[in-house]
Amino acid sequence: KAFQRTPNLALPMRRRKMTPEEQERKRVLYPELFNLRETSFSGFYFDWYEKNTFDDTPEGREALYEKAWRDGGFKFWLGIYKDNLFDGGANKESYKFWAKKVRARIGDARKRDLLAPETMPHYFGIKRPCLENDYYEQFNRPSVDVVDISNNAIKEFTETGITLNDGTHHEFDVIAVATGFDIVSGAMTQLGLQSINGTNLQQEWASGISTYLGISVSGYPNMFHLYGPHGPTLLSNGPTTAEVQGRWIADMLDKMQRQDIKYVNPKREAAREWTRHVVELNDKTLIPTTKSTYMGGNVPGKVYEPMCYPAGVASYKAEIRAALDSMQGFEIVSNRIAVNPRL
Repeated sequence: KAFQRTPNLALPMRRRKMTPEEQERKRVLYPELFNLRETSFSGFYFDWYEKNTFDDTPEGREALYEKAWRDGGFKFWLGIYKDNLFDGGANKESYKFWAKKVRARIGDARKRDLLAPETMPHYFGIKRPCLENDYYEQFNRPSVDVVDISNNAIKEFTETGITLNDGTHHEFDVIAVATGFDIVSGAMTQLGLQSINGTNLQQEWASGISTYLGISVSGYPNMFHLYGPHGPTLLSNGPTTAEVQGRWIADMLDKMQRQDIKYVNPKREAAREWTRHVVELNDKTLIPTTKSTYMGGNVPGKVYEPMCYPAGVASYKAEIRAALDSMQGFEIVSNRIAVNPRL
């Protein structure tokens, strides 16, 4: 039995084995593909389709959705119309296609309505979709069921299973818990980091995350992080974001060494401005409409705010490289001792 609070709008992975010949043919394209990732929104080797949803005909939309679905992976999430995460009406069109495809795979009407409801539970892709292989087909087996806990939550775990609020008890031998964790920022706040001002990062971020460029934190000189808060992170291909940020950090360290810089420390105002910038970009999307990990909504008591930079890898890369070139926003302390010309 799968206990479901909200349907997971999963996408077909289309996993398959590649022959040695295919791998060899692809190998010559590696440099081009690696470069292409950093010019796209998602950090994958594909990008948004150049049209908005309703600029296309119904037949054109169906054909584009069908191709993205057939290609598999995150293509149907981040490789369809460019307004899909920004316009509610456009997003509903992609959900209708998703529901049509998934509902056709589920035989039982009750399970179908729970797993792939005709009315979308939230905008599509605003909670990160999982990738699946024959996930929905498993519910066609008589031994597999879905339990709706959206209005009948889990009350407690017992020695023999799970009890719901209405007293219904489900017996199990094994329970796999998928409750999540403090993603994006939790890895940093749980390290016990202290600033040069004697404050604790966990306490500082209790009222909201503050970074500069999604790479550094004011009060923590020479401390750089990657794949964390205010970077593309969960809204991107992780390896691409890590490479973009990792290269930036390496170039910053090289620059500091060449210019004999002791440390760089983000200015507070620069961090405040970057945080405002992330919020403003996020407000242009559909992301704030849904309680999700993208908004810190999976942790009770956590501030409801954007976790990630939402304008895409290419834009993010351009912004942080410009800051590195100018060193704007950083307090810079040199190893060189200033000489008083009067002495």
